[in-house]
Amino acid sequence: MVRHGVEQGSALIGRRRPGARLAQVAVAGGGVALLSFADGAFFQRTWPPAALAFAAAAALAITLGAGLDALRTVAVPAVGLAAFAGWQALSAAWSLEPTSSLREAERGLVYVGAVLALGAVARGGRWLLVGVTAGGAGVAAYALGERALEGATYDPTQSYLLNAPLGYANALGIIAALALVIGLGLAVTARSPLELLPLGAAVAVAGTALALTSSRGSWAAAAIGVATTGVFLRTSSARLRAAWLAIQAALLAALLVAPLMISPTTLERFLSERPYYWWTAWNAVGDRPVLGSGAGTFDLVWAAGAPIPSFVRDAHSLYLETLVELGPLGLGLVLLALLPPAVVAVRSRTRIAAVAAGAYVAFLLHAGVDWDWEMPAVTVAGLACGIAVLAERKFSAGPTSDEKTDRTFDQGAL
Repeated sequence: MVRHGVEQGSALIGRRRPGARLAQVAVAGGGVALLSFADGAFFQRTWPPAALAFAAAAALAITLGAGLDALRTVAVPAVGLAAFAGWQALSAAWSLEPTSSLREAERGLVYVGAVLALGAVARGGRWLLVGVTAGGAGVAAYALGERALEGATYDPTQSYLLNAPLGYANALGIIAALALVIGLGLAVTARSPLELLPLGAAVAVAGTALALTSSRGSWAAAAIGVATTGVFLRTSSARLRAAWLAIQAALLAALLVAPLMISPTTLERFLSERPYYWWTAWNAVGDRPVLGSGAGTFDLVWAAGAPIPSFVRDAHSLYLETLVELGPLGLGLVLLALLPPAVVAVRSRTRIAAVAAGAYVAFLLHAGVDWDWEMPAVTVAGLACGIAVLAERKFSAGPTSDEKTDRTFDQGAL
């Protein structure tokens, strides 16, 4: 009887079973939606249940037949995220605010659990992407529905911008942007005309919500994401793809360094107050160049040398804030966790991987200019896109994959 039950469970997450597709959509899309409706999971009270839920999903998938081998797909990102959370916790020993550092580490466990759950259920990338699109479009639809019913209401920090249910317009903007990038990519690579109707609806809803957020960073990320998908679909050359990604990384680096060469006051016209945050961060790096000020302490760094009278909690850049708070090792651990999908995407030969790469690049770039890391709903959506790239590499060669027609675009993708 036990054996029969295990065989039934294994069938649920077999590569070609509907249950496997549902599991991927549920973990990716359900995770994004549920976290979004919990204020983006910004507040600490949401982290323990979220981490436990993801861990339970991973354990269930493994028990029902996926096996520990499924986690090899996400081994490097999971180890990187776990090490990063550990370094955040350890930084409490020298932190300007030890309690904040431990709190940051607690959020990090949500991301470790999410990566393990996504890796455990992944059987290729398509259905993870469908989940992110469904979850993102669903959240966008809710925001638009609320606006239609209640009208635009004023918020002290968000003005009249569309921001529900996350409470931050830019967070809603990048979630909508990811849904938009994926929706367009899946539409281009659609295997049947019947797929275009739901994808078109998702793109329309996500695009409308994105417009109402007035999030310029999200629009830029979406544009680069779509362009990345196009480049990756047009060429399988690893050299050209790597060059494209290097250009995007260089542009982001130049943007973050700009306040050191151009007055933040001048840049403020185009980037709001961000240049002041980045200028302050760069100056603070020199004060504690090895270990940093401790995780979650940028607000104290800002208060000690703020060039303008404003309360700021985050540096509005995952990479720069990590360098300030946790030093070069902390930044290295973040890159260890986040870069593997980009590296794998360079040599991937599937159309779905190209779509996932576009969305993932959009997430990586936006995280460089906003506080996405503090919004688990956004980060989990981005991580799901990255895991989709890794899962495509693992399952694309298998003869039992349910996406044989997605295998390689030099057989007629465009």
